[in-house]
This record gives sequence, structure tokens and C-alpha cells, in this order.
Amino acid sequence: MDHRDGHSTRKSAQQGRFQGRALPAPPVLLARVVSIAGDPDRPLQELGRACSQDPGLTVELLRAANSARHASADPVRSVPHAVVKLGARVVRSLAITYTMRSAVADLNAPGFHTAPFWEDSLRRAAAAALIAERVGYDDPHGAFALGLTQDLGTLVLAAGTPAAAEHLEGLRRRPAKTRIEAERVLTGRDHPSALIESGLMDALPEELIYAVRHHHAPEAGDSRGHQLARIAHAADLLADVVQAFPKSRCIGSAEQALAALGLEGQVAALVDQLAERVTALGAELSVEVGEQPTMASVEAAARTVYAGLVSKAPPPVLKTAPTAGMAPPVRRDRLTGLDTVRAFRQRLVASQGGAFSVLVLDIDHFKRINDAFGLAAGDRVLREVARQLQRVAGDGALAARIGGEEFALLMPGSDARAARRVADHLRRVPAATPIPWQDERLRVTVSVGGASTGAGGDPERTLAAADHALHAAKRSGRDKVLWQGDLPEVQSDAAPPLARAAG
Repeated sequence: MDHRDGHSTRKSAQQGRFQGRALPAPPVLLARVVSIAGDPDRPLQELGRACSQDPGLTVELLRAANSARHASADPVRSVPHAVVKLGARVVRSLAITYTMRSAVADLNAPGFHTAPFWEDSLRRAAAAALIAERVGYDDPHGAFALGLTQDLGTLVLAAGTPAAAEHLEGLRRRPAKTRIEAERVLTGRDHPSALIESGLMDALPEELIYAVRHHHAPEAGDSRGHQLARIAHAADLLADVVQAFPKSRCIGSAEQALAALGLEGQVAALVDQLAERVTALGAELSVEVGEQPTMASVEAAARTVYAGLVSKAPPPVLKTAPTAGMAPPVRRDRLTGLDTVRAFRQRLVASQGGAFSVLVLDIDHFKRINDAFGLAAGDRVLREVARQLQRVAGDGALAARIGGEEFALLMPGSDARAARRVADHLRRVPAATPIPWQDERLRVTVSVGGASTGAGGDPERTLAAADHALHAAKRSGRDKVLWQGDLPEVQSDAAPPLARAAG
């Protein structure tokens, strides 16, 4: 395995730029420490001398050697002594952890908060070490270093694309798969590729670089890189159980990844152990962490969220007295005259078995209209967009208001090609038709997500795909249409727009 002492750092100095912003390069020392620690023929004294050249790394090694995990009757007061006590692998992992944290310490972007990012990274690192211990991997400290490193590309993305920084911050509570998909939509790349292309990892061991590159989609293989990638993948999903939503999806994904490693049924135990370890590591590494949830509190939070969703009242409606011999009338949204979310749900479920398309539409920056011109202006905009939606819908389609400024269009028998044309037209009409309001003409844009299914398709899954596409459209700049085929397939516990509106 070629660890390349000086070449990697020279390369990082050349490549350490990302979208026009200079990035720091790891010091030459890290390449030396990694090279020495990875060569069994080089003595520990040489490793100790190399580590002694960096005051910060010196403090880190002495802290670790005297921590509760390694403490003995005689305190360790010198780096050579610490190196002998800890061993080459632990020293290498500590050097990687310390150096990578230091290298990105000054990266920042408005709207991206680094404190919760580091807490999440510490959780992934602790999860990787726990999983490595349970599967018998021979270097849990290396797995820890990987877990702390694997998402540093998110900082690189935020610093390199400041306009997307706030949106990247908002992805922290999304599951891993959704998070990486959204990064690609927002910035054109994802955090593993951003980190590797930045040059910051050039001095790291090859197996670590491989694992960072592949930890979201680990491949079959028996090399150390393959093993680490699978551990990092499972650690990512285990951390999601604590920090991401929806909970049932996160728990299911973690169970599947852990089962692939031979750890069936261990999610709950690992989450509880993770809470203890993150708390201890936060104090040990001076990383600010909050109270860590146990599995019981995770499950309680999931139940609370679900109860809150199903208890929400539907939007106000007009009721018309039924006429003898006729079916009950359709319930209508009072403000817009469109069908309500309840009517939409009934029609959606009834569509199962046939082909259909779904569009989900959201008015961009609607809150700004209310704040600048008042609620009456906002109501006018809602009514006008609803009117445009109704005109575009066509015969047989059902247009509904399913949330505050969110609408949906169900088109039975419509394939993706026809539905895309409707979606494109629906996006263009509001932008080209300013809405008169007092002495102003309000220009409104909308974002649209769409999905189609053939005969026998799952209505809930199709709606979830359309909603996922809508949010990707909003994150990537708004005033656009995205389709389920534009993004990898997404699974969801329920139909998100309906759950948000009425449970």
C-alpha cells in the first residue's frame, strides 16, 4: 500500500481548491505519521519523534494516553511513552482525527452551523467504532477516524457554495440517502467526492480514502477498504436513527445494514450504547454535544410526531346539503374552491390499479408575500394560483389544496410525458401572469414535483416520490419542475404532503 510521504501533500496544495475558494491542505507531518505507522519495519521511536514535532498532536496523544480508557498507575508525560503505550494504529488514527479536524476548523459559511455538524460527526465516529468492535474488525480506532472524516465534505460543500450553505444545514435531519441526493441537486456533487477532490485526504491511507468514497454504497469485497466502507455505511444509518426523520424508515435502514454485517436485532442496544459513548467522547474531545437520546426516547419521539400529524385538523371547508338520490357532494376548500386534502386522499386511494400521475406544487417564498403585503394579499395569491391550477388541470383531473401554500393535481390515465407537459405549463403560467394587488403587481413563481405510475402502482409511494421531487426543486433554486426520474427512487413511511396537511 503506497502512502506517499511528500507527494500527497504537494498534490493537495495544487488541488486544494473547490469552486474558487482556497482550502487548507493537511500538513506534511500527517503524511509522515501515516507512512511510519503503516510500516511495521519502522520503529515506534521514529513515530514518536515525528509526532513530537506538532504541539497540538503532542497534547492529543498525551490526553489519550492518560484518558480513562488507557490510564494506568503511572501518568504518561512524554510523546515517546504515549506512542509505546497506545501503539502505532491508535497513534495513526489519533493523528488523522486531530489533523482533519484542524484542517477544516476555519471553514465556515453563513447559515451553516458547525457545532451540530461536529456533534453529528462524533456520533458517526462513535457508531463506527462500536460496530467495528462488534464485528471483530481489528482496528476500531481506524473506524472511528473514518467515521469522523466521512462527512467532512459537507463542510467543503458549504464553504465552496455559500449560496447553498443554509440548505445544506437543513439536510442534517434527512436520512443518508436523501441527504446525498439533495447535495447533488444543490451543488452538482456530493460530500464524498467534494472531500476527495479537495485534496484534504491525500495523506490518508488508501483504505480510508476508498471507504469515504464508497460509504453510501459499499461494494462487495474482502479488502480492508471494503470492510471499512460497510462499517461506515452502517454507522451512518445507525446515527440517522438518532438524528434523522422519519424514524421508522431510519430504523429499518439501520436494521438492514447491521444485519448485512451479522448484527441482526442490535439497533436498540447500539443506540443506547451510542448515547453513553457520545456523551463521554464529547467531554474527552471538547466537542459540544447535547443530551443523547436512548432508543426509548427515539421511539417516544416517533410516536409523538405521528400523533401530532394525525391530530391536525383539515383545512376549513364548505359543506353543501346532499340532494336526494345523489352522491354526497365533494368537500371544498373555503378559500380557493379546490378539493380538500380529504377528497384528494379518497381519490388517490381509488386510483390504485390504474395508471396515473401526481403533481405537487408549492408557491415559492410565500411567507415573504404575507410579510410584505399582508395576509389579504397572500389570500389573493392563493386564489389566483388555485384558479390557474384548475384551468390547467383538464377533464378528469382532481386539483386540491393540501396545505397552506401547497397544492396537488391527480391525473388518472396520464403518463409521465403528458404530465410533464402539464407541469411545465403550470410552472410558466404564474411567472408570466403578475397578480394585481392594490398598486402592486405581484410576480409569483412555483416549484413543482411530479411522479407517474403504471397500472398496479402504489398511490402512497407515487405521491411520496412527487413530494420528494418538489423539495429537491425548491432546494435547487425554486421556479422549476423536477420529476421522480430526475432523482433516485425514494421510499417513505407515508405520503408526506397528506401527512403534513391532515395526517
